This record gives sequence, C-alpha cells and structure tokens, in this order.
Amino acid sequence: MKQLLVVAVIVTIASAQAERPGTYCVLVAGVGCGNLVVHKTKRSDFLGDAQTDKRFASEGLDFSFGPDGVLDTIVATGKVFKTNLGIRPGDEEKQLQRVYGTARVAKGTLRKGDVEIGALGDRVWYYPGIRFVIVKGRVWAIEIVPPGS
Repeated sequence: MKQLLVVAVIVTIASAQAERPGTYCVLVAGVGCGNLVVHKTKRSDFLGDAQTDKRFASEGLDFSFGPDGVLDTIVATGKVFKTNLGIRPGDEEKQLQRVYGTARVAKGTLRKGDVEIGALGDRVWYYPGIRFVIVKGRVWAIEIVPPGS
C-alpha cells in the first residue's frame, strides 16, 4: 500500500510538471517551442481559455497570431525557457555570441501595424528563425519567428 502511495505521488508531481510550459518547451529557431509550431499551430489548439493564456504569460511565454489565428511568433522572457543551444533569458550577450556566432545586430522597434511605437531593448541580434533582444548586456527576450523572417 505504501509503494502504491509513493507511485501515485510521483505520477501526480510528474503530470503537474508536464502541465507547466517551461518544463518541456525548448525553443528551436524557425520551428517553435515543444508542440507549438510557428505558421502551423492554431490559437484554438492550445489557448482555449483565459486561464491557459495567463499560465503561459506567468511563466514568461507570449504569442502573436496572424489574422487567420495561426501562431506567428513565440516570445520567451522566462528563465525556465532555453534554446536548443542552451541560451536562456538572463544570459550574457557575450555567451550568446559564443554559442550562436556573429549576427546582424540592429535597433529593435515595437510596431503597431505600420506605426513605430517605441524601442525594443538596447539592440536585437537577428539569426534565421530566431531573434534575441538585449537589455543592459543580457538576453531579455528570445523570439521564435518563421524561417526566413
């Protein structure tokens, strides 16, 4: 009976961890994060209610969608998320360059449609399918975009 209780506790903990997006979601350039695939996954496939949206946001994962409701970009700011090469929000810019190599670096801008509404960090490192927003010498956010973006 005691062994059965231990197994039940382990299964409960494991399933609770699987529910948390950061415990299973590795960011892959041009692809997505876990089963969330840019330009393929629909909003209705994983964001069925406000509570799920809040759960992702509280972990530091945000999404944008095209007019058709298909996932356009994934933005990770939570330190539980990392790329398949091991870079996380909070890592030093020097480490990013060591791991990913040189990139096009430019000022990032926030836009609403065609209107520029502000700056995005100090600079952005642009690689195929992935962007890193830098603030004060550290990765502040990682954005997964479709290949060729």
